[in-house]
Amino acid sequence: MYKRRKNKIKKDQEYKYTDADVDRIVRQKLNRWRKKRKSEMAAFEEEKNSTSSYKEAAKIFLSHHLPFDMDVIECVTNENIDVTRKNAQAIVNFVFSVKKGKTDIR
Repeated sequence: MYKRRKNKIKKDQEYKYTDADVDRIVRQKLNRWRKKRKSEMAAFEEEKNSTSSYKEAAKIFLSHHLPFDMDVIECVTNENIDVTRKNAQAIVNFVFSVKKGKTDIR
């Protein structure tokens, strides 16, 4: 195998990078890290919102003693929790109107 040579800088030898080069490299790495971190945080927030939406929809159905499964939850949930509440409540209202016989289903 090849041996790794260590590069030693002698007193009369110039440095490989200037201060401006080092600053540029550090800024690039920091920007890449920030971009990666931002995308990770966005993914985390999206997952947290969808989990909250699932819980909220389930809570609404359970509070009205309605059975549900994951297919119904998938149809009702949205990234926006207010939209999820509105969708779940619409289904609850529809089910109760059918039970009371107010809706004509063909």
